[in-house]
Amino acid sequence: MNFWKRILKKIAKASLPIFSFDENELKFQIDSNEMLSYKLENFDYKTRHDPYTIEAFTIKNRDIFLEYIRLDSDCAWNTDAFGAYQSFFKDKLKLNSMVLIDEQKFENYTLSSYTINHTFVLHLIHIFEMYKDTFIIDTKGDLYHKLLTCLKEDNEEYSYAKEKKMDIDFDISLTKENAFSYYFHHRLG
Repeated sequence: MNFWKRILKKIAKASLPIFSFDENELKFQIDSNEMLSYKLENFDYKTRHDPYTIEAFTIKNRDIFLEYIRLDSDCAWNTDAFGAYQSFFKDKLKLNSMVLIDEQKFENYTLSSYTINHTFVLHLIHIFEMYKDTFIIDTKGDLYHKLLTCLKEDNEEYSYAKEKKMDIDFDISLTKENAFSYYFHHRLG
């Protein structure tokens, strides 16, 4: 009986998206039984277009900037997706310094914290699935802390509560820049 239960749980988990955006909520699959919902208010949503993507968009509000990229199945990244986004972010904002201070890795998630220009703390979340990548910049740490708490199954205190945070107000898109920077390509087949 346990064997079939495990098989059904694996099928259920595989059929759920790891990340979705629906009705003003970011939704994150924690496990086959648990989803984390994070409500967004006062946000700007932009659809992004590129010949290599099936779907791409950016969302931003005062504290969160998100870019979702779903590549066509016959396309691939030219490099590591998360590394490309980190470099893209640093270059576009012309940051002097972006120093990694913490990184937590889980099955489909990487949660990283950075000191920016030796002054601010910023969190970058990477969610990866087959052909899908979601990058979230969280300046205040609220989403980062909630997601980390759920993934670790630990209600630890937020380590960066007293650190200075930055506000974001930018309109960047890796998808939009792909025509110039070649982040993804068609696979030869």
